[in-house]
Amino acid sequence: MGIEIIEKMPENNVKDEKNEPEKSEKEHQGEKEPVKPFRRESSIEKAAKATLDMKLNDGQKHVFVQLLSRFLSQRDGEQRSAEDLLFDMFKNEDTNLVSVGKFLAALRTCGIRRNDPRVAELMDNLRKVHKTRDAEGGSPETQYLNRETFKSVIQPNIVLIARAFRHQLVIPDFLGFTKDIEELFWKCKSNTDGKVASYIPQLARVNPDYWGLSLCTVDGQRFSIGDSNVPFTLQSCSKPLTYAIALEQLGADLVHQYIGQEPSGRNFNELVLDYNSKN
Repeated sequence: MGIEIIEKMPENNVKDEKNEPEKSEKEHQGEKEPVKPFRRESSIEKAAKATLDMKLNDGQKHVFVQLLSRFLSQRDGEQRSAEDLLFDMFKNEDTNLVSVGKFLAALRTCGIRRNDPRVAELMDNLRKVHKTRDAEGGSPETQYLNRETFKSVIQPNIVLIARAFRHQLVIPDFLGFTKDIEELFWKCKSNTDGKVASYIPQLARVNPDYWGLSLCTVDGQRFSIGDSNVPFTLQSCSKPLTYAIALEQLGADLVHQYIGQEPSGRNFNELVLDYNSKN
């Protein structure tokens, strides 16, 4: 007499085909559906937006720029354009608009001024938008822009703007750097020893109380303080500029046929030739 053996499957391994969800075509082919990322507003983004709603002092500006740099460096699992990132950073949550004034002020803390020729397109676009709106009073810098307008305005100069806000310029913490410069400026201002040069009339007429400072980094970050807008004569400070212009216009080979590169030991304005018959 034969015995039929039936193997019973464990109940927890039994699959209910009726309740089993249908597999997609990719799953049938052995591919997994990509998980769509869910983006939640980060604490950095919230903190930076809250900072924008306040009147910023120097300390708050420093914190804000640090937050902004960190925010622009992250992707939160999703790729967005630099223009969109900047808009989301600066927009007002209630109006969903960006204050141009606050945006330009933040850009200035990175060392990029509104009269920088590298953001000329940005400023031209702001003026065009202001003109097309036919707004009474105000200025291009007092406008509020929606997302599409903001993106189109900054797009021509987005590479420089993004580098500045990501702290990728030669002095990343430009605000902290200028605070140190400003401290040194005021310390040195109290030193009134010495006299203005009298051997050249243009120098002798200069007001001895003028005290100004301007600097520009190799990445074009600029800072000025004091009587920096008062014109002054360059005198010998013009020589490196003249030398650079000659190199640019004529090339090093031709210039160095006439101009030496080694110290001569003679007076700075002595018109003589060295042992190589060069000036």
